[in-house]
Amino acid sequence: MNFLQAEILKKRKELEESNLLQNKRKYFKVAELTLNKVETSESNNNNTDTINTVENKNSEGSVENTVEHQKLSRPEVIKRLRERSEPILLFGESELESFQRLRKCEILQPEVNKGFRNDFQEAMDQVDQAYLNELLSSSKPTNECNKGDVNIPDEQVTYEDIEKMSVKLNRGDRDFDMSVITQFLQFLVLMWGMQLNSRSAAEKMSTKGKMASATYAQTREYLKPLLRKLKNKSLPEDITDSLTEIVKHLLERNYILVSFRCKLKLIHSIYINI
Repeated sequence: MNFLQAEILKKRKELEESNLLQNKRKYFKVAELTLNKVETSESNNNNTDTINTVENKNSEGSVENTVEHQKLSRPEVIKRLRERSEPILLFGESELESFQRLRKCEILQPEVNKGFRNDFQEAMDQVDQAYLNELLSSSKPTNECNKGDVNIPDEQVTYEDIEKMSVKLNRGDRDFDMSVITQFLQFLVLMWGMQLNSRSAAEKMSTKGKMASATYAQTREYLKPLLRKLKNKSLPEDITDSLTEIVKHLLERNYILVSFRCKLKLIHSIYINI
């Protein structure tokens, strides 16, 4: 019990020293407390290094300003700043200050979109590589209209067939519902790919055109796990029911209900994860 009281007093003292509850504030962010601790630690390191530098002017260790600075090389600091779209070096800023700015960004702004950016960049590289392969393939003539085309599904799906199948949609047969959902998604991807391939060669090779092609390729990759579960009839019931309702509203062109259903599903997933 005494240990618990001592720990509470210790935490309370840390809050008072951090000055986070000034101006009658009733709450603070955890990131602010973490940043305060980092700044305090770096300040102590700077003071210690300054004393050591004065005492050992001619020593080899005086080149480094802080122990923390040794953890990341300059190229790595530049790479991480670029990933965050941050300036590599501000006017009048030293390399150490640039590193400290990176540390603050990493604490206050977690890299929630890093995976997405990497996937999109990979898709962009695939588009560029496909175009490069077309330029290098001199063994057979290439059609200008086909340059920059995206890959489209081989499945022959028609909207009329899906409309006929949708009559029995959402009537308790989940295997049938998953078959309709699969064909509907394949049809949407097919129409999207055909629309992208109908663009002019100049539009396909523009920055905007490459981004559209990369988004298409990235979306197809993201859909593969879903389509696999749909074909294997192993999709969870709650996801199947939600997709069935959304597809049914889309086929009925009731887009307001589709939007409402998607927002409701998003709110429910957020509530579950809290």
